[in-house]
Amino acid sequence: MIGEHQVKQMHGANQKPYPSAIRLRKNDVFKKETKKPCRAYGQEITTAIHDANDSITNGQAGSKSGRPKAGQVHAQKEIKMAKVTDQVLSLDRRFETLQRQRNVFEHHWQDCADYMLPRKADITKNRTEGDKRTELIYDSTAIHAVELLAASLHGMLTSPSVPWFNLRYRNNQINENDEASEWLESCSKTMYEAFNRSNFQSEIHELYFDLVVFGTAGIFIEPEEEGLRFSARHIAELYISENMQGRVDTIYRKFKMTARAMQQRFGEKGMPEPVKKALEEDVFKEFSIIHVLFPRDEASGKLAKNKPIASIYYDKETKTVLSESGF
Repeated sequence: MIGEHQVKQMHGANQKPYPSAIRLRKNDVFKKETKKPCRAYGQEITTAIHDANDSITNGQAGSKSGRPKAGQVHAQKEIKMAKVTDQVLSLDRRFETLQRQRNVFEHHWQDCADYMLPRKADITKNRTEGDKRTELIYDSTAIHAVELLAASLHGMLTSPSVPWFNLRYRNNQINENDEASEWLESCSKTMYEAFNRSNFQSEIHELYFDLVVFGTAGIFIEPEEEGLRFSARHIAELYISENMQGRVDTIYRKFKMTARAMQQRFGEKGMPEPVKKALEEDVFKEFSIIHVLFPRDEASGKLAKNKPIASIYYDKETKTVLSESGF
């Protein structure tokens, strides 16, 4: 036990013998003790020093090992989640709902593809590129029938040798106007030239294969430097929803892109950290991307982000928006 007069000698006559709190600082670590005075003042100082040293040792050990402490990890997760917008979280929840709704059809599609379109028989089966997919085929009748029907649809609906569409006004009185009709005819010629310069014929033929086998097909159109680029998308990556009139107005696409392709398509600015790391170490590493098209409830303005139909790309893992536009 330390008497009052001994404490005064240790700290000076003008200092309080029983300080209300002890604060020790080392490497930005603070330790606060109880504010109640204690007669065993020497024991209080010793306990505070030991506790503070334990805190400092634990903090240094965590930093040396390279692993953040539990509180730091939680704070980092909160910062990352704060960057994820409510819109992306809502879109991702809708995507998961469409996934559950589509599950009942996937096994039927897989069976149809196994026997009629084996090159696309990877809906529920995980296959590697170059894997043999005809192990279930003992007769090619179904495959040949699909090819004949797809070719017939291509020749009758979108033949490359004859015109297969023309343009007219909804108002018949305008259709009787010669100048207006000539303008529409020039527009038709421009459209045919754009189709002929693009890869439309090859991709529309591929779309008919999907339509015959699966009953649902989708084709993706995007502009490029030389005109238009068409791409028939695999049924495995399409998730659709209809409006009250039974028309498809919402489409989700889940597909993979390499880090290099993502940089070329979206730019490096705003790219998720895993993709940035892959650009330095392995540019051919693939990442899952979600592309969603849906009608905006409130569309106003001329900017792409305010157009009636939204087009948003985001990274599936990090929920990072890669691109937002519309049309």
